[in-house]
Amino acid sequence: MCDPNYKSMEMESEIEQDLMPDLVPFSLIESEQDLLGKMLTAMNMKQGNFVRFPRFKVSNPLEVLALGVSYFKPKIIVTLGAAATNEVLEKKVKLTSVHGNFYKKQFVVNDEKLTIDVCPLFHPQLLEINQSMKRTAWLDMKKMIEKLG
Repeated sequence: MCDPNYKSMEMESEIEQDLMPDLVPFSLIESEQDLLGKMLTAMNMKQGNFVRFPRFKVSNPLEVLALGVSYFKPKIIVTLGAAATNEVLEKKVKLTSVHGNFYKKQFVVNDEKLTIDVCPLFHPQLLEINQSMKRTAWLDMKKMIEKLG
C-alpha cells in the first residue's frame, strides 16, 4: 500500500497514448539530472515526498490524473507550464497571471472526493531558455515550501 504522505505531485511532459507503457512512468526519486530535479532538491523534497507524474495524451487525461491523486494523495499538485495548468484547472489561463498561486481542485474516484491544492509553476524548459525567470520560479517554489510546512 502507498504511504499517503506525499507532499507534491508534479505534472511533467506529455506522453502520447500509443506510446504509453504498461506501467505508469512516474518517479519517486530525487535526481539532479534535470532542472526539475534540481528544483526539487533545492526545496528539500526527498524520495517519498513527491511524485513526478507525466501528462497523458488520452481522451480524458484528468481521469488518469485523478487515479494518480487517489493513489498517492498529494497535498499539492504542481502543474509545470501552461498546457498542464490549463488542463488541470479546466480553463484557459495565462500562466503569468496564475503562477505561484494555489487553486482548489476536486477529484472524485470511486465515490471518494479529494480536494487538492494546485500550484502552477513555469515549466523547467522555459527556465532553461529564459534564465531571468529563475528568480520568479524560486519565489513561487518558496511559497510551496511554506505551504507544505
